[in-house]
Parts: sequence; structure tokens; C-alpha cells
Amino acid sequence: MDRRERLARPGATSSRPGPSPRPRGTLSASFMKRLAVLPQRDRAIIELTLRANLSRAGIARALGITPGQVTRRLRILYARLHDPLVVALFDARCPLTPEYRQLGTEHFLLGSSPRELADKHRLSVHDVRRTLVFLRGWHKGAASR
Repeated sequence: MDRRERLARPGATSSRPGPSPRPRGTLSASFMKRLAVLPQRDRAIIELTLRANLSRAGIARALGITPGQVTRRLRILYARLHDPLVVALFDARCPLTPEYRQLGTEHFLLGSSPRELADKHRLSVHDVRRTLVFLRGWHKGAASR
């Protein structure tokens, strides 16, 4: 009897340790906070995947894009949403100032370039880059504790 057959039996559980699986379609509050920051189109791709359980082709038809674009966006979005630095920026215990958290969120989650951030926040590109380096270092130090 292989693993799939064992897990298909009533009352069967995975032998892997960890938290019990969340019912399909429910998302953690911290994930929802990160998801809410995304642009509407990116948020729609994630929600159609996780909540509506649509295929890549179904999402592509609904949004008027190709299945390849859906796959590419999902890979990028999942990587950004689950990036430990982004998760740390959204943590309620994060000790950083709101300005640092905002710059980090816009760069590491939304993908804004240092030039875009400098123009938007009326900072020099040098200051933005220095802040982003600081955030990476802060997270590296925080993660090692």
C-alpha cells in the first residue's frame, strides 16, 4: 500500500510533523495582510487560484491573459509573498519605523525599483538603496537570533 492509498483511508494522517492542514480556501491572517497590499490584478490571480481553485487556463480566460503569464505571475507572487523578509516586515512585532517598512514592502513585495521609490518618496536613489541594504542586514541579523 503506497502513501496515497494510506492517506485516502478515513482518519489517516500524514506522517510528517507540523501543524494540521488548514481547510482548503482558508488563508492565514498574516498572508491576507500581505495579499491586500498587492495590485488588484495580482491579488485576483492569487485569489482565483487559492479560493476559486481555478486552473491556470481558467484564470487566463477570466483575466484575458495566457496560461504561461498566469504561471509566471504566480511563481513571482508566491516567492514575494512568502519571502521571509516580507513576512518579517508585516509582523506586528517588527521594530522598524513605518517609513522603513513601507520602503521594504514596496520594493520586496511589490517589486518597485529604487528609482521609482526615490521619485515616489522624494528621496535620493542613494538613500533608498542604503535603506534597502539596511533592511536586508536587519533581517539577516534578526533571522540569526
